[in-house]
Amino acid sequence: MNTLKDILSTSKGGTDADLNTVFGLLATTIELALRLAGMVAFIFVLYASILYVTSFGDETKAETAKKTLLWAIIGILAVAISMFLVNMVDRMLA
Repeated sequence: MNTLKDILSTSKGGTDADLNTVFGLLATTIELALRLAGMVAFIFVLYASILYVTSFGDETKAETAKKTLLWAIIGILAVAISMFLVNMVDRMLA
């Protein structure tokens, strides 16, 4: 993964931004956002697991934990599909 400094620096001292620089910065930003979203979704999976274990037979708490787990898993799947599509488009344009 390119660092922001590598993306912004060009042969003329980093003052000229060409289309590749803009696309590189955009791709890096999207990749970082998707990684962050994946981490947040994983934290919600852990949170839902703790909610379920600590529900102690209370059906309303258990149901809340199940819904949270379901949406966290949907979030992880959405992030995975998004990362796949971004990587596929990046390879097609490269």
